Amino acid sequence: MMRLLATLFLWLLPLHAHATEEMPQYLKDLDKAHRSGDWVLQCDSSRICRILGVVKKSGPASDTRAIITISRGIEKNARHYVRFSFVDDNGLVMPPPDEHVRLYSRGLPKMPPPVLLKLGPAEGEAAYPYYRVANDLGWRIVSGLQRWPGAVLRSRAKLVSLMPKGDLKKLLRKMDELQPPLSSVLTREEENKWMKEYNYVFVRVRPQEGQLTPDDVVLACKETRPAKSPDGWELNEDNLLWIARCPEGAKLFLQKRLKDPPVSFGEFAPPTSADVTDAQGRKRPVQDVQLDAATSILQLTIAQKDRWDCGLRLQYGYTKHGGFGVKEDRRMPMCRSIPQPYWLVAWAPTTWKMED
Repeated sequence: MMRLLATLFLWLLPLHAHATEEMPQYLKDLDKAHRSGDWVLQCDSSRICRILGVVKKSGPASDTRAIITISRGIEKNARHYVRFSFVDDNGLVMPPPDEHVRLYSRGLPKMPPPVLLKLGPAEGEAAYPYYRVANDLGWRIVSGLQRWPGAVLRSRAKLVSLMPKGDLKKLLRKMDELQPPLSSVLTREEENKWMKEYNYVFVRVRPQEGQLTPDDVVLACKETRPAKSPDGWELNEDNLLWIARCPEGAKLFLQKRLKDPPVSFGEFAPPTSADVTDAQGRKRPVQDVQLDAATSILQLTIAQKDRWDCGLRLQYGYTKHGGFGVKEDRRMPMCRSIPQPYWLVAWAPTTWKMED
């Protein structure tokens, strides 16, 4: 659990709205990742759960790894939906295999019939697509992956990818527990106290012009050399955001216009560092910060074990009411060299849009 300790930043997670009170155990379990081997389960703020599986290496006879994502509907005895994505060992997106690709078992004395995947058209972001398996095959794939000792994808005897290993059955049971069908495990009082709606209207921010970069920003890096090309952004007429990129990571600063300064009207106060801390008050280094000029979305990557391929990716937008609202919280506890858009969503607002 993270939050940004600054006037304008607040990681508005509904699970954190009453941090001084004891959170129901169900919400604690919902918020955290559950892992077994190559599989990890993460539920999001709408209480939809997903299981992701991926191996570390593609195998000696292949340069492709399959990323498998399993979800399920909300009704009783809901079917499982299975989606595949494909990357190489370095995390570069690969095209899907041909229409002959099948799922084969390994390690059984008598091999059951393989399952033809029947991948559908690309879904999701164009650069990071998913391919959904036909609905009538999802249960067969999930059944095989949780029962077989091992599995592989092959196309005409050619190895496409090794399949994840781990106790998938345990995670599927946990998914059923955390995503109960058409009912709630919280009382009405707990629902009202802990589950809040978050509806944001984000506004456009623009590069600041005419304001010199403060020394605190230029000299923010631990090393003696200045920060590399600091960015400044005008959030509104009274607030500036500064980003300093250093060898040890990125640093954020907020600067406010003084309304009644002793020198002259309109001057800005010294910038204030916007540190990221966890629920225990520990400072967490930010590996990278980006602000997309087209969408005005601020993105922070908080690395795990100083690696780019695991940790948290947080996206914020500056709201029309002032202050930042979180747009998306993605997490990946397994360091498996997969791109961030494939990480599992843990939180998103109820609604959000850009101001017209």
